[in-house]
Amino acid sequence: MLRGLMYFCRMKFVWILVCLAIGAIACKSSKKSPEGQAIPMPVDEPVKPVFFPVTSFLEGQLTEIREKGLNPIRVMKQTDGREDSTWLKMEELPFELKEFFQPRIDSAGMSNWFSEKSFMDESLGFITLTYERKSELPDSIDLKEWTVYIDPETDKVNRIYIVRQSGDSTRQLTWQAGKQCHIVHILSPEGAKPVVQKDVYYHWDF
Repeated sequence: MLRGLMYFCRMKFVWILVCLAIGAIACKSSKKSPEGQAIPMPVDEPVKPVFFPVTSFLEGQLTEIREKGLNPIRVMKQTDGREDSTWLKMEELPFELKEFFQPRIDSAGMSNWFSEKSFMDESLGFITLTYERKSELPDSIDLKEWTVYIDPETDKVNRIYIVRQSGDSTRQLTWQAGKQCHIVHILSPEGAKPVVQKDVYYHWDF
């Protein structure tokens, strides 16, 4: 009697193992397509690089000037070397600088068209993030390049340099954080000497 019971228990255990094996095979089969081919796994899209948000930073600088109640002064350099200084209302400054705020410089708008290089510039003492064209740009983007300079001791932006180019016209912005900015327009006709059409400083830290 005891021997028969032990035999029954062994057969039941073997049957359980067989059922588990069949279940595992069925589970694997359910992951295949009706044709017996494995369902392809989804392919992750390439991750876009993260650029320093230049436009957002400049907008923050304008907000800081406004909150401090500062009125900037505009200094225009004439071709004969003379300077013409004019006080501006804070509301006028964004209008004076608007050409460098569109299109927006950030990851979403520029990562398809520009590449980033970062290195420590020992001669300047800054970490530099340099952005250069990597492909043909659409007509709506006339940016040529821009560079962000970061103080490694404070991790704060010291200045930003932006170059825009359309045909024979080049426009440059140098923004020194918390202090001033400088705009230069240069016309470079083919076969002629480049001419500075605009050379103006905006100061708000005295």
